[in-house]
Amino acid sequence: MVRITSEQELPDWYDVSKYHACESFGAAEWYACLLIRKDILQFAKWLDNSGLSPLNFSEFLNKKEQCAHELDRLREAPLDWESGKGWFWHSENCRVRASDMPVRDLLLDDIAFQLSYDRENKKEAGFQAERWQKVINDDGDSDLFIPIGNIEDTGEPILVDLRANDSVLITSFTAWLRAARQKQSDKISRERPAYKSWASYGLLPYLDLKIWSYETKIHIPHEVIAREVKYCKGGDSFRKTVPKLASLLMHSLDELKALAASEIYPEKL
Repeated sequence: MVRITSEQELPDWYDVSKYHACESFGAAEWYACLLIRKDILQFAKWLDNSGLSPLNFSEFLNKKEQCAHELDRLREAPLDWESGKGWFWHSENCRVRASDMPVRDLLLDDIAFQLSYDRENKKEAGFQAERWQKVINDDGDSDLFIPIGNIEDTGEPILVDLRANDSVLITSFTAWLRAARQKQSDKISRERPAYKSWASYGLLPYLDLKIWSYETKIHIPHEVIAREVKYCKGGDSFRKTVPKLASLLMHSLDELKALAASEIYPEKL
């Protein structure tokens, strides 16, 4: 892989001033902009590793003018997530809705989706697929007296008895949550995503340069990126902080999405 040695070798479209407005971003804007990058990076990596075609990401863009145009538009206006209406990203997919609240009513649609998914993936679903048949064929089976289990791979449905007062409900939910967290196999952060620091980290320009690096097969050293994104701390801090944060967010934006929903719809808390 070719290696960049100076800032003069960076692409012409790159200009850190295009990202200054993200200093005022809330969780929803961060979620939208990061989701776009996540989808592009995931597709690029899938394309290179799929084995379905000899195409790499760069060759794909050369053949798909619409996708290349979308990527060019993103690089021209990297914070304008609302203009996307194409193949790589669509603004409607980036919007946070009330249904994204971390605590909400369980809908019939949720149950219908899970039923359909479990039927199609019986082998992987295990008990999750069997639970529906147990309910339909109710014969007093003791298996009916165990929790329903995960719904839509998001969490556990619970029953809230509103005859109890708020203090009792809060205490009860706290105890339930503590036990549920202890059973989780994939431990998640207990802290709110600290998105107010991400602009000073140069998170978005870092990701856009990473996409360009992936496309062109040109390696950009961390010290070059740190200077170009105006990372505020010196030494080896950038290498230890930003790539790790970006990797975590590109793996999952679920926590940020839930926070965004709670900021947009505080009346539902």
